[in-house]
Amino acid sequence: MMSRNSAFAGLMVAGLLAGCAGDVDFKAIEALPKPDPGFQKALGDAYVEYARVEATEYDRADANMFADKARRAYANEDVQPNRVDERDIAAPFVADLETARDNLLGAFARAGRTLAAAEMARAQAAFDCWLQEQEEGHQPVDIKACRDTFETALAAAGEKLQATLVVLLEQEGGKVGAVSLTNAGGEVLLDKARGAVSMSDGKAPADAGSLNDAEISLLFGGALAALPEPPLYFVLYFQSGSNDLTAESAAQLPDIIETIVNRSAPDITVIGHSDRVGRADTNARLSLVRARSVADMLLARGISPEIVAVTSFGESDNAVPTADNVAEPANRRVEISVR
Repeated sequence: MMSRNSAFAGLMVAGLLAGCAGDVDFKAIEALPKPDPGFQKALGDAYVEYARVEATEYDRADANMFADKARRAYANEDVQPNRVDERDIAAPFVADLETARDNLLGAFARAGRTLAAAEMARAQAAFDCWLQEQEEGHQPVDIKACRDTFETALAAAGEKLQATLVVLLEQEGGKVGAVSLTNAGGEVLLDKARGAVSMSDGKAPADAGSLNDAEISLLFGGALAALPEPPLYFVLYFQSGSNDLTAESAAQLPDIIETIVNRSAPDITVIGHSDRVGRADTNARLSLVRARSVADMLLARGISPEIVAVTSFGESDNAVPTADNVAEPANRRVEISVR
């Protein structure tokens, strides 16, 4: 049987604890603007769950810690998992937690936030829960629950990170194509710049979000660096009926030479063209003379003849289609292709 004084003391403690639980304004958190579905929103949602758990247990400090992380995640801030040394962890448990955090950061470094957003958000929040419960040290069931959630989520993220990833990059000039990806599980169309699709055996291709510059560099930097440089094209124009460059085109030569010299292992094609004034056979010879004169200019400035090829099309490949005997300046040209 409880005495009057002990009952009063119990009411006082319950009132104080209720006040602690009320410190987190969950309605205000629910009313916050949320980011689009993805890692940040999933992370905020996971931290809110843990804040609610700690609030029901009257753990004022940790409820507020998780709630603050939720607010920052919803605000698209870079919310990192807590460091092990930020908590007072008993020595026997430090190594496991340090290894777990390293594994978590390693998955993030493999573009985990994009490729396994929900799983990585759950893993990060669960790691902070594990760390918090391990510091308290008196609820082994809760410690195990947080650790199990962390390990399960990280393993699920790992499966996604090990899948074949296909990314659609912009083409020269910012153009975006499209590619249809098919396996035994199904088919998906990839048609957005930097969009990614994850491909795993026995599973349908899955949307993997959109990669940013840092993620593309991290995942594909080596492959991209090994690609040949994109081709460059230059056009030089000529005075009518001659192989003399216009003044504007002659002024471009130094920059063209510098570009070729600075390019690794260039392969150069010089292509002559003419307008449609005069006989076709005469224009065929004139366009070849123009191409050879430009090639000679390159060789005279130190470009090796072994990497220069010369050809011509006469009046058969006009940049600006015209009728016969029309003097179109844009057609009197030499094109230089540098690959």
